[in-house]
Amino acid sequence: MNRIKAIYFLPNNKRSPVDIFFDEAEVRLVSNEIFGSEDLFLDLNYMTLKLGGSNNHLIYFKSESHSFYVEYDRPLLEMLKASNVPLIKTFVDSLLQKRKVKFIGYTAAILFVIGSFYVLFLKKDHLIAKLSDLVPYSVEKDVGEKLFKLQLSQMDVIDDEKITNMLQQRVEPIKNNLPEQFRDLQIFIVKNSQVNAFAFPGGNIVIHDELIKKADSFDEVLGVLAHEISHVRKRHVIKSIFYNLSLFSLVNLLIGDVTGVIAVIMENGGGLLTLKFSKNMEMEADNEGLRLMLDSGINPWGFYTFLEKMEELELEMTKKVEKEGIKIPSQVLEFFSTHPATENRMENIRTKINDLNIEFMRTKDKKFEEYKRLFEDLI
Repeated sequence: MNRIKAIYFLPNNKRSPVDIFFDEAEVRLVSNEIFGSEDLFLDLNYMTLKLGGSNNHLIYFKSESHSFYVEYDRPLLEMLKASNVPLIKTFVDSLLQKRKVKFIGYTAAILFVIGSFYVLFLKKDHLIAKLSDLVPYSVEKDVGEKLFKLQLSQMDVIDDEKITNMLQQRVEPIKNNLPEQFRDLQIFIVKNSQVNAFAFPGGNIVIHDELIKKADSFDEVLGVLAHEISHVRKRHVIKSIFYNLSLFSLVNLLIGDVTGVIAVIMENGGGLLTLKFSKNMEMEADNEGLRLMLDSGINPWGFYTFLEKMEELELEMTKKVEKEGIKIPSQVLEFFSTHPATENRMENIRTKINDLNIEFMRTKDKKFEEYKRLFEDLI
């Protein structure tokens, strides 16, 4: 018989280590200090067994006048399985059933984690698209308005009626070609040396005056705005935010806890506005932007020539870096960090316009030159 270490309960509530040996129907306890030379034999038929200790890692054996406990491990379990005592057999069967249930639980948890990783990383785009449908556009607009107000104090919005109205009037045809719920979007021109434009959830769109100054026509500016409006139309902004939320937040959204997720978005504030769109989102916004320009009677080549201009500027700066080791201006880096003008995107735009047999044309109009001069008069 194999020896096992156990802890025996003494009459004075003290405890003492003993050695025990299991037989088929009895257990022998050995301790010279407690029992002397006479070992204690206990009939297993008249003992009760139960689990105890933290995480049930102990088995307590108790008879009418004696009790002890043993650490629950595989060797002990194998010894108990060899017993022919009905009470012991029932106890062992119960332990094995619990282990089986525990194993199934662990397996299910592991499969859930693996499945979650699969969904979130391999099928995340599809999941995000479905989750965004759970958030009503009215809620997205409310979140966007709150985020906009949070950022407003950090923006130098141009409050010039003539400058604002001239651009808003040219954006109207684009807005009229949108579904009604998207038509109340607003354009805000901000003083900023970075060439950039971006959209808030729900429709507020910010365009920097430096971008307007870099353009050669209203068509180029409207091409950029049509692209940003398309991000709003396709709800890319809220999808991009969801894409960067934690697994916990996505699960909350999945079970319908929209309020909790909105709270997380508000806590992160403006940090979520600097997130990049995926390549698929950029391509979708390009295609939708071109459609809006065509439907609104705007020269679609304007968007292409503006991206072409920015790409040429980037190449020029890159060459200077290689030759002279100068730093690329932040306004150029800012635009490409949020609007990657890849060759694939430009090729897509050029191909789609050529397929429509629209002749290439660079728009240069005096009204736009006059419009740009209005910015020079600003203090």
